[in-house]
Amino acid sequence: KDEMRKLLKGSTKDNVTKTKRSLARLSHSNPLVVIEVVLDQVQEYQSMIEVCRDALSYSSSLTLDVFSYMAIEELGGALLLEKPMLLDDYANLARWLLNLSDFVSGVYVRQVPAHGGPRAARPILTRLQADSFGELEVLRQLINKMAGLEEHGGAVSQETLMAKAGGEVLRASIESPWPLEQVFAAADDSGKSGGAAKVKAYQSMLKERKEAADSLVVALDKSGTGMALLVVLGQQVSGCMHTKATQETMQVKFTSWLHRQCHQTLQLLQEFLSRRIPEAGSHFLAKMPDMPTLVGKLENGGLEIDPEVALLIMRPAIRYRMDAGATKLSSELDLSQHAKAMHPNMQHMWKLMSPELLSLSLDDIFVPRDTYLSNIKRLKKALQDLEERDASK
Repeated sequence: KDEMRKLLKGSTKDNVTKTKRSLARLSHSNPLVVIEVVLDQVQEYQSMIEVCRDALSYSSSLTLDVFSYMAIEELGGALLLEKPMLLDDYANLARWLLNLSDFVSGVYVRQVPAHGGPRAARPILTRLQADSFGELEVLRQLINKMAGLEEHGGAVSQETLMAKAGGEVLRASIESPWPLEQVFAAADDSGKSGGAAKVKAYQSMLKERKEAADSLVVALDKSGTGMALLVVLGQQVSGCMHTKATQETMQVKFTSWLHRQCHQTLQLLQEFLSRRIPEAGSHFLAKMPDMPTLVGKLENGGLEIDPEVALLIMRPAIRYRMDAGATKLSSELDLSQHAKAMHPNMQHMWKLMSPELLSLSLDDIFVPRDTYLSNIKRLKKALQDLEERDASK
């Protein structure tokens, strides 16, 4: 351990390559010691994240297994040691947790495609079932780094909102923006800062992200963890005010923050699974519990998820039924028989809502024509500049 700490503390800009190689070499023979020290250092020093992440790119499958286990254990140990996950304002995560989440997700983006999926999904599910909330940030970072999806907890820009209403190409232009102006700028194309290098780096990033996203989908789907996480997050959204952490804290600001974090994570995971899983509607219908079970009381064998949250989770299944030509919802998606038990006026309100309304998303009711025209104009302008530049040579 002392040798490891000395190696990392002596890292500078001049010897960073040598440090990465030495760290990678040590991880093959002593993975437990190396990972323990690395996790400790990245929590304390944000500058260590990139060095350690690059070094672990050359690690073995055994080292990745050790890393997955110890990263989750680090969160559990923080609870036992009463290490605060929040700042004193009860509205922002502690720096050590943000650093750890960033490091874990960064390692998985590079390592997962070669080793068959992240090992952290099942432990995250288990700890969320125990009402732990630190893993929410880890899960969000995994989806963000591996799939390019971001949660928009604050104000959403007009550009992002319009992209959400468009197709996959328009969404990709926001999630993974192409460096168009830099590539076609009137500058030398040679060297590391040239347009050709930027295109190559961008294509490499897209390939890395696609491989990581595909491996994450496979890992969540094969183990059944993805659908189970949706259910657990739905329960957390509905019952986060009654968790142990909320009862002990007794802070309105913390309760509001936890509810928002649970809901944002649920939306992010639901969007990721519905967009990435082939035939997502039929998949949700086959793997998820039916709607009456989702909203039913615990004493009656239900999961006690709020109706609006259950409808959000099952929207791909409802849309699948409507696209198949159904004129009304089947029993596994219909809440009309259970609406009165949830609220006296709910049954009447449910009859007023058509199944088509429940299946619609933003891109069904609005087309961002101005945004499409603006992007087309931008592409044409870049091509025109490139042609003029070639003609002047």
